[in-house]
Amino acid sequence: MRIVRRALSEISSTDLEVIDNLISRNQGLIFHEAGFNRIVADYFGSNLEYFFLIKNDLRTAGICPAHIIKQGLVARIYSNPTHCEMPYGGWVLDQDYSPRDLIAKMPLKINEILIYWSSFFNINISLGSGLAITEHQTAIIDLDRGEETIWQDVIDPRKKNKVRKAWKNGISFREGEEKDLPDFCSLLQKTRTAANLRLRELEFYLAVFRLLQPQGKVRLFLAELGKELVAAVLIIGNANCMHYWQGTVNKEAPNLGQSELLQWEAIKWSQRRGARFYDMCVVDKEHLPHIASFKCGFAREVTPFYSLERKPFLYRFLNRINRMQGNYGH
Repeated sequence: MRIVRRALSEISSTDLEVIDNLISRNQGLIFHEAGFNRIVADYFGSNLEYFFLIKNDLRTAGICPAHIIKQGLVARIYSNPTHCEMPYGGWVLDQDYSPRDLIAKMPLKINEILIYWSSFFNINISLGSGLAITEHQTAIIDLDRGEETIWQDVIDPRKKNKVRKAWKNGISFREGEEKDLPDFCSLLQKTRTAANLRLRELEFYLAVFRLLQPQGKVRLFLAELGKELVAAVLIIGNANCMHYWQGTVNKEAPNLGQSELLQWEAIKWSQRRGARFYDMCVVDKEHLPHIASFKCGFAREVTPFYSLERKPFLYRFLNRINRMQGNYGH
């Protein structure tokens, strides 16, 4: 078994097929796919590579995306740059293939740090000794249970009452188109500013929408009261899982259950599309308790995933020099 790194320019069409096939049959996420990663690399200025796990018979048993961001003397390798709207990443492995000390064996240069975030699938990967793990949580809905069962047994009664309230008060729902993205982004920017979160430009969401919409991997859902936009949800994903990626609400409009209505419509659409799971996209009960409570009202069971950092010894020395020279990374 060996692990090789290949830059995007070195990845052939055959390699891309291997990546797609591994993702499809082994619960890979949209955040592993080359197309989405290419958009993130272009927009945020990282160098995109992939790690390939090659078995002795030369077959590829796993892949892991890697975004390299250079900062002075050092470089940071992100399995998924969370600051670039990618909550999950890590290895996608064939048939639960989990070689010993997999992450510890990922080849790094002496000036590189690995910042690794897993998926909520395939979390039982052998890490290697001396790697401290931080656990995170998300909330997942098993869509194989069917729409009626999910409504009756999974959705919190208070959330169902909110959905009914939206119906009763004339909140209308529709699927958005590309021409609706500017209004969505304008409302989203207000929400992110109020929450002191990083702002993203319209061009980023346009690029994602244009790539994924023809493939049925992105949908924009809008809630309106009359002609006023009162809430919006952007979901992305693949047949393995759809994700509640971005959501926003008009704080100046009355709370008539519009956010709950959009979540329920997004869940139903994902189930009809044939996705296996719907992910509420990270639950942070400590720092974002109100958002966590909202999300857990739709998926009562939380699911773990983890993050870690791997620092070669010389990286620490070089990074100290880097900071003395005023070069600071993410």
